[in-house]
Amino acid sequence: MFSIEATAAPPDTTTTTTTTTTTTTSGPLCTATQSGDFSSATTWQNGQIPSSACSVVIPTGISVTFTGSIFDIELPKLTIEGTFIVSSTTDCAFKYAINIIVSAGGSFKDETTAHKLYFFAGTIWTFYAGASFTGLGTIAYQYTTLPASGSFGASYTFGGSISGPFTFGILLSGEIQTFRTVTCIAAKSGGFNARGTWLGGIVPSFSFCDSIGGCGLYIASGCDLDTSELNGQLDINFNEISVASGGTFSLGTSGLTRGFRFWNRCNLNIRGTLNFVSAGGSIYLPWGCGFNFFTGARFSSNFAVDIRTFNLLFISWDSLIISLSSSFTGSYFASISSWGIKTETTGGKNESINCHL
Repeated sequence: MFSIEATAAPPDTTTTTTTTTTTTTSGPLCTATQSGDFSSATTWQNGQIPSSACSVVIPTGISVTFTGSIFDIELPKLTIEGTFIVSSTTDCAFKYAINIIVSAGGSFKDETTAHKLYFFAGTIWTFYAGASFTGLGTIAYQYTTLPASGSFGASYTFGGSISGPFTFGILLSGEIQTFRTVTCIAAKSGGFNARGTWLGGIVPSFSFCDSIGGCGLYIASGCDLDTSELNGQLDINFNEISVASGGTFSLGTSGLTRGFRFWNRCNLNIRGTLNFVSAGGSIYLPWGCGFNFFTGARFSSNFAVDIRTFNLLFISWDSLIISLSSSFTGSYFASISSWGIKTETTGGKNESINCHL
């Protein structure tokens, strides 16, 4: 076990660092009250057929069927707690980027004849644990202009079925990324609490990620995720944090000297850049974390920075993992057990890590 070295600064408990989960725009909900066709007023509460003014909710026990080949409503969010069926004699294209959430017990069914679904860049489709997808060799495509079949790009085969947790995202570049977790995707450079930073416009929150046992965090290539407004600490339960090649994770707040502290065990996988912007201090990871710099990954700072580990029960018990120079480049790997035992190698890891044990 590590020896006890310099005492870490206590956390700042006067500042709230998380944000309530919100949709991209404010507005009413369009809630289905009985099973039926998507375009029928009798399906919806108060006869309000969904439009771009509302987010859609399909409650448990209710099945709603969309029968067209083009879903041409710009919804802020589609939440499926019951069943949503896409059915057409050809395929189905979503005309606008969309945030689809399939909750536990919910189901998305592809009953199109061609079993092809088309989505714009900026789309995110999340299946919680207990959610499901059913189709028949279904393929999801990224496309740019209608008709979708003439301008499609990257694709992903959903096949006959998928069970959650699962996340399907189309980055702004058109690249498709999938994850076997509920994953928050930073797709555009910006502040952590800014809706525009996140695919789907949903800001990660402590309450949500904690309620499902932890989320994933993915920072896309070309994106710089700025944490300056978090006041030097991240308390959201991200089990896995991945920075893509070409992406940047900027930790700390300019002018502050306390450094940056992660308050949950996580696997930190860096393929791009880890940028430290504070005026002083260290980066702190709790026991049970993994710290992985892949070949080509880099660290950026105005000075050398210590990466330290600490005991969540006794904050003052912290020890050095590694001191990174201001222009360190990978590869390097260290895992810290739940008992504070370090395993490290300068050879790095060739895959994502899982070292909470």
